[in-house]
Amino acid sequence: MENTDIDWNLEWKLRMERNEAQKGSGCSSYWDTRESALKFYESSFEDGGERVNWIVGNIPYTPDSRILDVGAGPGTIAIPLAGRAATVTAVEPSPAMAGVLREKIAENGIQNITVVEKPWEDVDPGSDLNPPYDIVFASFSLGMHDLWEAVDKMNSVCRGRVLVFHFAGGNSWEPMMRELWPVMHGEEFHPGPKADIIFNLLYSKGIYPDIVSAPHSYRLDYKSIDDAVNEFGKRLNAETEEHYDILRKYFSEKLEQDPQTGEYFMNMRSRKMCISWDSPGK
Repeated sequence: MENTDIDWNLEWKLRMERNEAQKGSGCSSYWDTRESALKFYESSFEDGGERVNWIVGNIPYTPDSRILDVGAGPGTIAIPLAGRAATVTAVEPSPAMAGVLREKIAENGIQNITVVEKPWEDVDPGSDLNPPYDIVFASFSLGMHDLWEAVDKMNSVCRGRVLVFHFAGGNSWEPMMRELWPVMHGEEFHPGPKADIIFNLLYSKGIYPDIVSAPHSYRLDYKSIDDAVNEFGKRLNAETEEHYDILRKYFSEKLEQDPQTGEYFMNMRSRKMCISWDSPGK
């Protein structure tokens, strides 16, 4: 049932701001390196690329489709789609992510991807894009604070289907954050907004989307416990030796060891959701 007493755009913004203020620059700076962007790209295609295949499988492209990818990252979805559609425009604000995307475009000899290196909020459809697009989608990339405006812009440049992929409930690493953040920082962890807010915001705009939900699981692999400690130390804003001791104890207990390779791994689980609708101008 629609709740008209809640400003869902404000709720989205407040949860984004609270989560970002708590984490500071730790999480965003972690992803804004070539090493991390490349690791993200490569890990997306491990174990058969289940997440990529699920996303691509939910996008109703045709060989003639003109597609806009909002928050394209290093190209995990844009690269596969380029071989199946007419054109792909990839909007990506992170220099590291956009850099790896351009590398992959060159490596694969792709001619039909255009990269726009800007935040979606700063994109001018008249000068930065070439609308209308048949498909506009954002895959786990809704980092903007004003979701109402972001959706309006997606609708304005689309003549077909708009799709948003996001987490339903907690994402896979939030249980870790909820457990470790209070121990390390003495306060409750505040996660970012989830798919329920997106659905309610769309509903309040008079958009009644289709929903597809599915479980998502993947494996984190590390050559050593210290590798895991160093990676999540950045995400968890570890600053002191005590913080790193807490992380070492945690990963020593949680990581499993592969008996054949001697390397360590952790199975991660979450639930993903595809929220899609016909653009008002269709």
